[in-house]
Amino acid sequence: MLDDIENKEKILLVEIGAIIHDIGKLSKEFVIAHSTEEKSKEWVYHTLQIEYDSEMADDEELKKLAIKLLDLLMEIKIPQQNISLYDTIIWHHGEKKYYTDKKLNEYSKPKKFKPQTVGKNPKNPITEIVNYTDSFDSSEDRGNASESQSICKTYKSSAFGNENEVEIDILTEERKKVYRLIINYLNGYSSENIDKLLEKRRKFFEELKISFSKTLGMTARGANDVLLWDHSYMSATFAKVSVIDYLATGNYPDPDSKKIKFKIFAVGWDYFGFINQSQKIPDIIGRAKMIEKIKQEIRELIERDCLLGNQVYEDNNGIYFVVPYSFDKEIEDKIKREIFKKFNLKLKGIILPVFECTEEIETIVKITRVIDEIEKKVVNAHKHVHGKLKWMEEWDGRMGWKSEKGLPNLQKIAS
Repeated sequence: MLDDIENKEKILLVEIGAIIHDIGKLSKEFVIAHSTEEKSKEWVYHTLQIEYDSEMADDEELKKLAIKLLDLLMEIKIPQQNISLYDTIIWHHGEKKYYTDKKLNEYSKPKKFKPQTVGKNPKNPITEIVNYTDSFDSSEDRGNASESQSICKTYKSSAFGNENEVEIDILTEERKKVYRLIINYLNGYSSENIDKLLEKRRKFFEELKISFSKTLGMTARGANDVLLWDHSYMSATFAKVSVIDYLATGNYPDPDSKKIKFKIFAVGWDYFGFINQSQKIPDIIGRAKMIEKIKQEIRELIERDCLLGNQVYEDNNGIYFVVPYSFDKEIEDKIKREIFKKFNLKLKGIILPVFECTEEIETIVKITRVIDEIEKKVVNAHKHVHGKLKWMEEWDGRMGWKSEKGLPNLQKIAS
């Protein structure tokens, strides 16, 4: 939709690489390696899990899937960057876990293993972006958490502290499911069929979320409320907006600054005011479904059609996205007009959207201020009309008068 947003193939591939960059954490070995009893020993690093499975797995099905996936990821190149999709996985922590005195590490656990595919760190802007956005999200999630858990039981926690044990014995099967999922999604990939990948993106994410929600992004207590899906999705979101800014400005996050710049763009509406206009249960359900459908269309517009960012929060009254700091007024106005059209055509302007976009920020925590601003604007939504309302046009035709922007002339109605 936006003519000035180019390189959609590059943006999508970076997003894919970033969302699967920690696939090696979907393993029993990762949980054990970070336990109190084992964390000081030389376990195979999680970035090398696919190659380890392709060479050392006892499960023949897992080994075959890993070989096929490894070949596929190494074959897919990110345009004009001289790196493969696999590079975004193995280099997202730089060199520190692979080399000792310039020699490639040999790992002793779970089996003696020396990786063959690592090669030389390309230190490419794309791999640096994935590296840094991974670290940035980890620091946002983790804080100072460092207490490891026992090998006997590892727990994941809800945001309210309710803990449940991680079922580590199912993680190999879940990893096989994810290997199949990625292979099916990327199979037959070429620059010419990038639109097909975009069409299947939402389903791919939904299925990936199921498996990635069964283990942790970090096992330490205090950070064990962050699932692997939570961390992977936010890392991919920050990588997506960072690569857009890199393509637009030539700049990418500076590792020394430990900061990423981005904006939050939000769309809000008066959900309960809209629902309360109905008295019958079928009408109420229908209105709720209409709002949900519009929310999905807004997601597709920003995440897929325009490749501008990703949703990071939603509630009944709004939906919130992380977008690039290069998201300027011109692009913002185009997006607003498209979203206004959706409300106007589907709901005839009976419920009106309001918008909020921050200046450049460096922490997701500031989303709370955006939520407050949206709540204030919803009260005066009629003051933020972005065009002629559909119900006014229909009323004009029936009643024979011409209404202006805003509400119809009440004197004409009275007379």
